[in-house]
Amino acid sequence: MPAAPTVEPVTVVVSRQVRPGREADYEGWIRGVAGVALTFPGYLGMNVFRPQHPGDPHVLVYKFDSGEHLDAWVNSDVRARWVVDALTMTTDSRAEEVSGLESWFTLPGAAAMVPPPKWKMALVSTVVVWVLANVVGAVIRQLLVSLPLAPGLVLSLASSLVSTAIVASLLTWVVMPRVTRVLARWLYVQAPSGTPRRPSE
Repeated sequence: MPAAPTVEPVTVVVSRQVRPGREADYEGWIRGVAGVALTFPGYLGMNVFRPQHPGDPHVLVYKFDSGEHLDAWVNSDVRARWVVDALTMTTDSRAEEVSGLESWFTLPGAAAMVPPPKWKMALVSTVVVWVLANVVGAVIRQLLVSLPLAPGLVLSLASSLVSTAIVASLLTWVVMPRVTRVLARWLYVQAPSGTPRRPSE
């Protein structure tokens, strides 16, 4: 699954149906492949969402800092060997690569799905970013005013930098995962069965 050339972070969502009785083996496989991926440039980490109900798939969400680094991992011989091992423990595998806004709208605990329409992602992102930027910015400005910083431009730049870092972190790890869960029924295109559609691998 080659990655599209990009210099922005790229998230990959992999859904695998584990064979009955092989769950412990697959857990060991996850730990092993995560350790190997850690040695590759640009690897930003992996989240594991285990089945909440019998028959649900295991979902792995991992991220690289660019499409180039993701390609290096995807096309590596070492990854190919780990994928072959995974095939002995699973019966079905689906994958979806997302980048940009799509990486904020990964639905934890679900199989890889068609991302929400871009206008929905833009609308939700705009509202959330506006709220966070105003709230965090106001708090940071109040805190920095009491510090012995040069007035005017220095204070403004310092406030902007700290606020941006906090907002980006909150969006990625705290706010957007929760917003996505709350708005899931509205965000995701629904299949006739009433469940979000999955992309073909």
